[in-house]
Amino acid sequence: MNVVETLMREVEELRRRLNNVVREGRVEEADAKKGYRIAIGDGDDGPIKTTWVKRDESGGSLKTWAPLTKGQKVKLFSPNGEIGGNSLVVPHHYNEGHDQPSENLEEPLFQAGGVTMRFSNGVLTIEGNLLIKGASVKHDDKDIGKTHKHGQVQPGGGQSGAPV
Repeated sequence: MNVVETLMREVEELRRRLNNVVREGRVEEADAKKGYRIAIGDGDDGPIKTTWVKRDESGGSLKTWAPLTKGQKVKLFSPNGEIGGNSLVVPHHYNEGHDQPSENLEEPLFQAGGVTMRFSNGVLTIEGNLLIKGASVKHDDKDIGKTHKHGQVQPGGGQSGAPV
């Protein structure tokens, strides 16, 4: 092999790796331990899938767990151009079946499992069922949990006082 052929092969390999640094795809398979297989193209026998790759999550003092779903659009980042163990998956944008939950630019929200949390004008609104587990629940420094007491209790149909 002469020098020109060697250089041409190296250029082709660099082009291939550069093409793989950032890819767009869809979640094809999900596994809680292994991660995700991403469809990055279509072949004669179906989708061309990556090996198992991990999602971008936080594991420090703030831990997150936001599983991706089959069909969800993602970006695949592979810093060295080799798709595999070094690659990282991040959610990309809305697509069919994974629709944008709002058009209000002034109201951030989280939506999962039939519950929506909206943040608007200093107020958090939760739409859905709420279950609180813990030793205490307070409102304005007043105990409103299972151990709260009321003052000014009268027998019969009278009103009790506020929690103390």
